[in-house]
Amino acid sequence: MEETFADVNPSYPTNSSFQTPTPRKGTEKDVESLKKTFSNLGYKVLTYHDLDHGEILNKALEISRMDHTMTSCLCFAILTHGDKGGQLFASDRPYQFSDVTKMLENGDKSLVNKPKLFFIQACRGGDMDDGRTVQLDADDDLTFHVPSHADFFTMYSSVEGYAAFRTALGSFLIQELCQAIDKYHDTLDVLHIATAVNRRVAYEYSTYTPSNKVTHNKKQMPEVRYTLTKLLKF
Repeated sequence: MEETFADVNPSYPTNSSFQTPTPRKGTEKDVESLKKTFSNLGYKVLTYHDLDHGEILNKALEISRMDHTMTSCLCFAILTHGDKGGQLFASDRPYQFSDVTKMLENGDKSLVNKPKLFFIQACRGGDMDDGRTVQLDADDDLTFHVPSHADFFTMYSSVEGYAAFRTALGSFLIQELCQAIDKYHDTLDVLHIATAVNRRVAYEYSTYTPSNKVTHNKKQMPEVRYTLTKLLKF
């Protein structure tokens, strides 16, 4: 069995750390694309909307304590507002992405050696990228002592300090990610798929807001970090 968990937060009340939140228009398109892509791959899809901080931590704790013996891979898609330093926003307050991963690092022993993938569609700051123009299996009796940080994969929608973009049709990252998985899941591993997504977003996408020069014609560069210990195909 394969599972993917989607934590979706499209809108927020006003709070002290995020005084003027705006609805995340287009995020419902990302949710639809994620559900379709991962359902077609045979994943069990669970969706959570507008969770507050306590609910997010409780859900992460619940997942970390589950018996995942029959699970081959866990995927998490987090669609929310964000800021520098790994900060993400629940419906009531900010929290650290590491708060979630730490629970999985110290979770049930059945999580050991299981790939845990995160796809995060959120800003990592407010800087804008103007861009630049250039020419162009094993023995069952064998045991291992494995680091708790092993077998994580995180794909961020932008590099640290920079904004991520979204339209009414969905976000740059999630739409390209789903299309790439749909197209390449039979032939490429997740790292090669991520590289293809990086290139598409970097080369094919720019913002289009001619009435607002501050945000017009800006670029976005996704970033991948991983501690996978084996190649992974969906």
